[in-house]
Amino acid sequence: MAAILKNWMTSIPGILMFLNVAWRVYQTKTITQDDIAQVLGAFGLMGAKDFNMTGGDRQA
Repeated sequence: MAAILKNWMTSIPGILMFLNVAWRVYQTKTITQDDIAQVLGAFGLMGAKDFNMTGGDRQA
């Protein structure tokens, strides 16, 4: 979990996006192509490394 939250500027929106899709799928009991695209986007956001990384994680 610490690795996911290392870059909070993309991890938190990714987690919220995933939870939003999970809640909608739970309520409707259906999965659409839009839901799949949003889940993939959420995983992308959670795995992203942006400009706010410091120390050894930043590349020149």
